[in-house]
Amino acid sequence: KFIVRGVLDMPQEVVITCQKYEIHNGDMVFPYYLGALDAKELRKVSDAPSFGYDTPNNQIAAEVLVPPTQHWQRPLKAEKVAAISARFDMESEIMPNPVLLAVNPDKRINISPDVDGYGHQTGLWTIRIPIPESFNEQKPLWIIDGQHRVMGMAETVRSNSPLPFVLLYSNQDVYFPAVLAKIFAQVTTEATPLNIIHQAWMQFVFNLGDYSEDTPTWRAMKTAALLCSTQ
Repeated sequence: KFIVRGVLDMPQEVVITCQKYEIHNGDMVFPYYLGALDAKELRKVSDAPSFGYDTPNNQIAAEVLVPPTQHWQRPLKAEKVAAISARFDMESEIMPNPVLLAVNPDKRINISPDVDGYGHQTGLWTIRIPIPESFNEQKPLWIIDGQHRVMGMAETVRSNSPLPFVLLYSNQDVYFPAVLAKIFAQVTTEATPLNIIHQAWMQFVFNLGDYSEDTPTWRAMKTAALLCSTQ
């Protein structure tokens, strides 16, 4: 469920009730939260860390050489957003496929145990996400996987069904930008294939596949990046 609270019809935050789970890996703990929210509300507080169609190639190459890069997703495709919106605005069409979210490392959200009317903890968690006050302000959440689903569902007129999500967040700062980008690189292998150059770039940045550090392939890519950034 979700509640949008505000003053004079100007909401200041989105409030969601979620379930919490943890992944234990060695000494590290990776919490994540499961919930659902109307895509129209989710769009207010989330965005994908993508580069634009007009981002110069030499700027992309320069970011690769100074990790962690802040822009590592492909640009939004307007035609794909429109197709999702048209399909899921039809009667009996639902979107049960969750999107993957994370908190922007430069932002903070408030998470607290949910309590009932008697002050007892319910086992759920209340998440409060501030809505940016201006268009230019960075949004609190990153869309790691599913930016087209979020934007497409947000454009529907008749559909207001909650969009499921998985939210990665820890106040211990275990979700570094490089970790989130690596998760993106991994999950996109199961989705629409990346452009071959984009895939090679992602593998190089995070030392995946044939682009393990100091291999001939890795050195060749670094050479190409150096040439592009110092043309």
